[in-house]
Amino acid sequence: MSSINTNLSAMTALQSLKSTQNAMNKTQNQISSGLRVGEASHNASYWSIATQMKSDNGALGSVKDSIKQSKSMIDTFSSAMDKALVHLNEMKKKVATGGNPGADLNAIQTELSQRIAGLKSTADSATINGQNWLKGDAQSVQLVTSYDNGTLGKLSIDTAGVQLFQNATAGTGGLLANVASINVAAAPTASHVNIDVTAADGSSTLTAASAGDITVDFGGGTAATVTFAAGEAKTLNDVVNKINGDSAMSALVDAQVVNGDLRLVSKLDGKNMVDASTVTTLTGATKSGATVNAGAGVGTSVDTALTTIERAIEAVTKGSSMLGATKALLETQEEFIGVLSDSLTAGVSAYVDADMNEASTRYQALQTQQQLGVQALSMANQNSQMILKLFQ
Repeated sequence: MSSINTNLSAMTALQSLKSTQNAMNKTQNQISSGLRVGEASHNASYWSIATQMKSDNGALGSVKDSIKQSKSMIDTFSSAMDKALVHLNEMKKKVATGGNPGADLNAIQTELSQRIAGLKSTADSATINGQNWLKGDAQSVQLVTSYDNGTLGKLSIDTAGVQLFQNATAGTGGLLANVASINVAAAPTASHVNIDVTAADGSSTLTAASAGDITVDFGGGTAATVTFAAGEAKTLNDVVNKINGDSAMSALVDAQVVNGDLRLVSKLDGKNMVDASTVTTLTGATKSGATVNAGAGVGTSVDTALTTIERAIEAVTKGSSMLGATKALLETQEEFIGVLSDSLTAGVSAYVDADMNEASTRYQALQTQQQLGVQALSMANQNSQMILKLFQ
């Protein structure tokens, strides 16, 4: 049936043309934006997943920046620790020359003092981003290393392992406190205690039956005792030999014979004997007066200075190794985060990016459909004109 009021053919052609035009607009938007899912209305599920992935990727980017900052800090501290090792090794060389007879200890101490000043300056100046692990109070520092579902992963660093000084200006506390107090120019006056083993007539008060203990105590748990059984302390030489042959006691004192009596001389620079608990119960051996502590530890012997420096080198080397291992871990983590970030970026692309080859091909096909739709609509509109011929 032909009708002039309703042209079904034209309506169908028009609807088809509108559908083609909508498809062209959608494809054109994909081509211009590069996205097939540009908003939630395009695909709510894909858009939600991609949005979360992009958010996580942004957080990973911040973590990566934090790792770079941490690496910069560690580089600064490592350089300072390396410089400290240079100073310590030079001090070791200078002190070693002080063991020669006639060595000029004053000149050596002058050079040591300059190196100590260099150590203090190194610790004081190793500051970056408000952080300086080489001075001040030791603390546990948390370095950001990862991000997982709203939680930051952190690496805990104990700065006590690299704390050169607690107070860099004064040179106190930390790994190098003992190094800063070295003074080989002033001969140490050791603490000592005298033990009388001589009677008024000059004879020895020790007998074959003499037995008991001799104890020295420097406080803080630093003490040692030698026990003599009957027959082990018949002479003064017996006492001296046993004390100097005992590993614990000989680490603290040196037994000497002075004016026919026993003298125990401290081997610990800067430490005084505790008078009340430095005692003897050995039969025939009587403590003569109080322990002598005046001037104890004024200076540092060459041997003690070398030991102190050697221990400091070991401690600083250990701290440098810790920093190096931490940097290696951060570099590995940075590389992993980079790979993870690339994976997230690829994942987002898979969900929302348009396939430009496919979009281009589809757009060309839709252009053809549009042209055909226009022609179909034109033909449908001509149907009404054919009705006029029926009345001619």
